[in-house]
Amino acid sequence: MAGPMPDPLLVLAHLLALALCALALVLPAWRGRAATVVGVLALAAAAAALAGPASRTAQVVFRFAAFEGANIVWKPFVVETVTAAGHAFGMSALVFALPWCAFLLGRRPGGASGAGRHGAGVHPFWGPLLLAWSAVALQLAFEKTAAPHGLVEPAGLERALLPPSLAAAALLALRIRKVLPTFLWLAVFVTVARLPLAIWGTLATREQLGTSLDVHTVTRFANPFAQVAMHVDAGSNEQLAWLVWAPNLLILPGLYMLSLGGVAFAVVMWAVHAPRRREEEAAA
Repeated sequence: MAGPMPDPLLVLAHLLALALCALALVLPAWRGRAATVVGVLALAAAAAALAGPASRTAQVVFRFAAFEGANIVWKPFVVETVTAAGHAFGMSALVFALPWCAFLLGRRPGGASGAGRHGAGVHPFWGPLLLAWSAVALQLAFEKTAAPHGLVEPAGLERALLPPSLAAAALLALRIRKVLPTFLWLAVFVTVARLPLAIWGTLATREQLGTSLDVHTVTRFANPFAQVAMHVDAGSNEQLAWLVWAPNLLILPGLYMLSLGGVAFAVVMWAVHAPRRREEEAAA
């Protein structure tokens, strides 16, 4: 289901748009440039969608550990086959991009003192969280509009969440400037950022609403820790606990903290020691 662009280019374009939005939250000087590039990418997606076929069809899958013979593999489980109007995924990109372009342009550095400092005009928790939630909504919209494969796979939801999480690590570290409180707030952020995934995954599974968070078709899979086969009932709490709640509220937030904690620590050290070093150099 590749679009007019090769899948690797679509992956890079998607990542670039989200990375620039996240970077612009931290660096005010980049906001105008980021808004321009993100707007151009969204318009390109809309133009490609309008120039493409009148309708699109794609399979939506959920990936989890499963046995293949005696080995455990990361298996795609087909959730649904989606058919949508050909222009729909391009319109989804515009609905995401235009408000963010306006937001970034409205918070470009002005003439006021301190207007260009890192993170100026953006709340260090709610700003990245809004980006994370809107990027997740865009990703689910891409799935429901049968977007080209490169916009959906691989790891589409993690693509949506990683850049905002990195921005949150930097912004919280710059604002708090203490390691332990920064880690605590960051742990709250990575959990709250995934709450919509857990909530929607629960609703989508029980009501069979589709998207890659609907796991109702996955009743036989592997426990990757004990390496044993699992068999659960569709829509049961056991199914949701293994496939939705534990990954999104426990395992993946923990994995994110392993890397984001290092980023936050580095930014705290820079924020605390760089001004002192500059003062010492100026005094010398």
